[in-house]
Amino acid sequence: MTKITIAVLKKAKESLTPSFIKQWQFAFAHHCSCEVVISSADRVSDLSEALGDGHLILTFDFADVAVARGLTFGTAPSDALLRWIEETSSLLAIYRRNRRAFTLVPSDVVAANPSDAIEALAQKLDLNRVARSHIGQLRALPPPWSALHALVANEIVATNETASQLNEELVASALPLKRGFLCVNTAYTEICEMERALKSASSENCRLSQEKVDAQSLTLQLRNDLTNAQLKAASACDELVALNAEHTLVHSQLSRVQDELHSQVIEAARSTEELRESLRDEKKKKQLREAERTLLLDQLSQIQDELHSQEIRAACSFKELRVRLHASEETAQVLEGEIAALRNSTSWKVTSPLRGLKRLISGQ
Repeated sequence: MTKITIAVLKKAKESLTPSFIKQWQFAFAHHCSCEVVISSADRVSDLSEALGDGHLILTFDFADVAVARGLTFGTAPSDALLRWIEETSSLLAIYRRNRRAFTLVPSDVVAANPSDAIEALAQKLDLNRVARSHIGQLRALPPPWSALHALVANEIVATNETASQLNEELVASALPLKRGFLCVNTAYTEICEMERALKSASSENCRLSQEKVDAQSLTLQLRNDLTNAQLKAASACDELVALNAEHTLVHSQLSRVQDELHSQVIEAARSTEELRESLRDEKKKKQLREAERTLLLDQLSQIQDELHSQEIRAACSFKELRVRLHASEETAQVLEGEIAALRNSTSWKVTSPLRGLKRLISGQ
C-alpha cells in the first residue's frame, strides 16, 4: 500500500486547524486507499526527517497568505514578509534537490477546495480512487483574514521583487490548482461598507456637534433665566427687609405712644388723688375741687379718646404692615419655588457638568 506523509508548516497550521487536517487526512486515505500519516515536522529544517518516510505532501503559504495572516494577528507586513522570504528560500532549496520526493500544496487551496486538492494529488501520484463519499463530506475552511487584508497583502507582495520571484517559483512547483485567496468583489464590498460606516459616523458627529451647540444655547438661556430669578429674589429680599424695618419703626412709635399715654394716665391718677386729698382736707373748697375733678375727668376722657384713636390707627397700620409682610413672604416663596424647580429640572442637571467645567476653567 502506498504511504503518503503530510507535513504542515507551522505558520500554515494557523490557517488549517488540527481537526480540519485530521478530516482531510481521513478523506485522502479512504478516497485513494493508501496509508496517510501526519508528520510532526512543521519547520523547514525538519523536512529532511520526513523525506524518507513515503511521498511527502507539504502544505505551505504563498507570500500574500503570510502577509494577510500577519495583518490579521497584528504582525507588521514587512516582518511577516521577511520571515516568509527566509523560510521559503530554504524550502525551495530543499525542493530543488528532492523534486521527486515530495509535492507542494498551498494551504489556502487545501482550505478553500479540500476535495479538489485530494483529486489533484491522487491524479499526480497515480493513486487508485475508490470512493468520493468521503471527500464529498469535506467542507471548506474559511480564512481567518478578511478580503480587505487579502487585497492589501496582494499589493504589498506585488511591490517586493524577491517575494514575487519566490511566489512565481512556488506557483510553478506546486500542485496546479486554482487559488481562492483573493476575492476582489468581497474586498470592494468591505471597502464600501467601511465608507458607509465612515459617512454614518460623520453624520453622527455632525448631529452630536449640533446637539452640543443646542445644549450650549440652552445652557446660556438657563443661565440668563437663573440670573433674572436671582435678581427678582434679591429685590424681594430687599423689599422684605424694608418692610421689616418699617414694621419695627411703627412698633417703636406705638410703644412710645403707649408709654406716653400710660404716663399721662398715671399723672391723671396722681392728680385725682391729690384732688381727693384736697377735698378731704378742704371741705370748704368742695365745689371748687368738684369742678376741678370734673375738669380732670374730662381731660382724662379726652386723653382716653385720643389713646383709643391712636390705638385704632396703630392697629390699622400694624394690620396693613402684616398684610404687606405676608404678601412679601408669598412672593419670596414663589420665587424660591421657581429657583428650586429650575435647579431640579432635567436641563439644569444635564448642564451641570458644563457649569462644573466652566468653574474648573475659571479657577472658581
